[in-house]
Amino acid sequence: MEYLFPYDYEAKLLAEILKSNGLTQVLHNMPPGDWDAGERGIACLPDRVDVFREGVATAIGYAKILELGQLHAMAGLAPEHGDPAELHQTYTSNLRFAAAETEKAGIRLVIEMIKTRDIPGFYLSTSAKAEEILAEVASDNLYIQYDIYHMQIMEGQNAGVIIHH
Repeated sequence: MEYLFPYDYEAKLLAEILKSNGLTQVLHNMPPGDWDAGERGIACLPDRVDVFREGVATAIGYAKILELGQLHAMAGLAPEHGDPAELHQTYTSNLRFAAAETEKAGIRLVIEMIKTRDIPGFYLSTSAKAEEILAEVASDNLYIQYDIYHMQIMEGQNAGVIIHH
């Protein structure tokens, strides 16, 4: 089972509900910032680094109780007039930090490309950019979560990408 965010509920309660229903949760996202204000992740936002890093600890705490094997660090929306180099540097730095912290906890960190039809302006929307990020971060604990639905709409040719990798 996967769902976006568990943070409105006590982790122990969620773990009990999962167990009593014979379910296993495989993933949830790290805290996304202020969802109600329009944030869709904050990993690329230079002014939200401290909040992102606090969220890493929160997410790991939940993941341990829920016995998750992986967490997703949502990239966030690229500000319309943001400096691309600064966004890139912030994103890769935050991912290095999160990958190291999740690795200590025995949890895989994933990034996911989201189609901009669903979330206009999402920072990570192509597999090429994800591969570039993966190579630059150079962590053995950072992986791509390849959502066929999003990528078929954004890029097509899913079969070729899957065969290539």
